[in-house]
Amino acid sequence: MSRFSSPHHPSSSTVRLYASSSSSSLKIKNLKALAAELDFSSTSASTSSSDPTTTTTTINGWVRTIRTQKTITFINLNDGSSLSGCQCVILHDDTSTPAVDISALDISTGASLSVTGFLRPSSGGSQSFELVVNSLSLLGSSPPSSYPLAKKRHSLEYLRTIAHLRPRTNTISSVARVRSRLAQGVHEVLGGEEGHHFVQTPIITMSDAEGGGEMFRIVTGDQSDGGEEQGGGGEQLDSQQLSAEITSLGGQISKLKSDGKSNKDPQVAQLVAEMLAKKASLSPQPKPTPTPTPTPTPTSKPNKPNKEFFSKPAYLTVSGQLSLETHCLALGDVYNFGPTFRAENSETKRHLAEFTMLEVELAFAGMSQAMDSAEGLLKRLTKIVLTDCEEEIDFFTMQYDKTLKDRLLRLGGEGEQAFKRIAYTDAVKLLQAEIAKDER
Repeated sequence: MSRFSSPHHPSSSTVRLYASSSSSSLKIKNLKALAAELDFSSTSASTSSSDPTTTTTTINGWVRTIRTQKTITFINLNDGSSLSGCQCVILHDDTSTPAVDISALDISTGASLSVTGFLRPSSGGSQSFELVVNSLSLLGSSPPSSYPLAKKRHSLEYLRTIAHLRPRTNTISSVARVRSRLAQGVHEVLGGEEGHHFVQTPIITMSDAEGGGEMFRIVTGDQSDGGEEQGGGGEQLDSQQLSAEITSLGGQISKLKSDGKSNKDPQVAQLVAEMLAKKASLSPQPKPTPTPTPTPTPTSKPNKPNKEFFSKPAYLTVSGQLSLETHCLALGDVYNFGPTFRAENSETKRHLAEFTMLEVELAFAGMSQAMDSAEGLLKRLTKIVLTDCEEEIDFFTMQYDKTLKDRLLRLGGEGEQAFKRIAYTDAVKLLQAEIAKDER
């Protein structure tokens, strides 16, 4: 699918218009920097188009909101480069700007647009500037009757049901931007400032890396054979999983109804339909009559049971440490930053089947140097996030954890504090004392 269109409703040939103009377009994040240089915040705002900036700018993005009045239309456009978007203004009766007729265009929330205009001070209190539109192209429409993201806060449980659209929400997009900046920061600090070598350790391995956790085993063959050999254990697991999903859906429905939603609400209706479908699949099904296995011929191969892909056991890595140590003894200071897998059968939020892990090996260094390196990296990355992702951190602090920004500032900001260090035996004594308190 083209990256220029709405993933909810792919666009047609209009995508080429975006591609041809993208070379001269600006990211909204960069547009904000341009507006800051022009210092619109200290300029008296005007509702007319007089004294515009001389530079015509093109931005592309997806519509968050659109509001049409008699003489003016406001469109909030976001391209994912920052949390907040850009307010685009279409003046219907202003003779000093080209007429932009949007009545024939199907512009609604979720649609993708290419907008060209000039910057001017904004009279609104939520932004210092706005883009007065000279021309507009609809790149991909998004029917409002079926677009599920409304201008309100959706639960994370509901967003899991529309995984293809949840990156457009404030929470998921902010998490993605912070993770992206952190990943870049790791390479900047370790690879650039510290001079470590980045080693891409294998994802498929035969080692257990000091017993770091349960491992996913790689096999090949007809998976149905493996299920039959295990006496239908797979069917039992499927049934347990369906029951858990039905219970989860029931909880979501109850929560929505407690918030005042009725069965006619689209979100409630969708969850009810999913729950009924899963309940139906739990009903006992008649076992199909087994079909005789065809006699193998020179042109057909019989189904093969599960077998090792590499003729000996192989797994998804739980750690790149062993590979990293061998490189450390040849290259010096090295680090690995990549996917890691754990096959622990737990559904708590503290256990992940897949995650990204950073591992560092230092040559010719002792424990003190290792602690200095870890503390310095953590503080440096915190500074990077506070500087480059300030809008996202403010959002997380307001919506999820009121103490977040203060704690980050103590870690890597103005109130930075040195880490306290104690001996391992002293740490064990402190933990034992805490455990003893719980046992009383």
